[in-house]
Amino acid sequence: LVLGWPRMSIEQARAVVLALPRSERLALAVELLESTEPEDEGAAQAWDDEIGRRLASIDRGVGEMRSNAEVLARIGRAPGYWRDR
Repeated sequence: LVLGWPRMSIEQARAVVLALPRSERLALAVELLESTEPEDEGAAQAWDDEIGRRLASIDRGVGEMRSNAEVLARIGRAPGYWRDR
């Protein structure tokens, strides 16, 4: 509850959210979904460790880097897919 705001019904909140631009609705949807997941205390450290391993492999010359466009194409998404959605 935001201080100073009256309590809204779910129907009122839905109407406000659906009036937002698509990109803002998507961002809010992601945030809401993430808020339902239990926190994994070790996740941040695990990702830090993984990033460190990947950077070390690149430094050793055994890893390879790909551009954002190449990664998006590889997973079937064109650059700009999420822009203005």
